Parts: sequence; C-alpha cells; structure tokens
Amino acid sequence: MAISTNGNIYAGVEGNHLIGLGGVPTVALGPGAGAGSAVVTGTDTSCTVTLTAGAGTAPNSVVFTITFNTSFMVTPHTVFSAKNANTSANTARMFVTNTGTASFDLNITNPALTSGRVYSWTFTTLG
Repeated sequence: MAISTNGNIYAGVEGNHLIGLGGVPTVALGPGAGAGSAVVTGTDTSCTVTLTAGAGTAPNSVVFTITFNTSFMVTPHTVFSAKNANTSANTARMFVTNTGTASFDLNITNPALTSGRVYSWTFTTLG
C-alpha cells in the first residue's frame, strides 16, 4: 500500500484503474420491493443489485437500503444506472436518498414496481 506525502492511500489503484474497495455491502428491502428478494454483489464503491419484486410493491417508497460493509469517513456521492430493460423503463421515477456514511436508499415514485419482474442496477459510490 502506497501512501503519499499528503496522507492519501493508493491501495485502490491498479495501473490507471480504480479498484472497488470496502467489501460486499448488504441490501434490505423496503415497501417498494414488496415481498421480493434481492442479491447484491461487488464492493462498497461499485456494486450491482438484482431485485425480484414481490407481491405488494408500494409506490412512493423506499425500494431498498444498501448498507456499506465499511462506513465512509465522509458522506459519499452515489450514482446508479439501469442494468436491464425493466429497470431502464422505470429509471426516471427512481432516485437515491438518505445518503450517509453508512448507507443509502433507492426510492421509487408512482406507479409501483411490477410484482414478479426482475430489476437490476449498478451503483458507484465515492467519498
């Protein structure tokens, strides 16, 4: 691990590429996911969430909360992109809120996600 004279740690850089750090985050479903299921892969800085929406999805609510494996020292910036067609068709109604050093929420407006459909996102979070 290299440390510069100003204290920055460069263990997360390989050549010219930033390496995702922080371990695998966890996902907790909210009312927007209904009685669904989700899998998260990747790291705190770059992860993919794949959700199968369940019965009882709710509009205007949290779809899920991502909790980082390791909290950031400052509140990070989180962006997402659709990873499949179902998600892409709903992206304009989705937004990230409650971003903190330990977690963030993905929300959806009206109408609700469709029960039984698979949705997938890629998230990038940098402090």
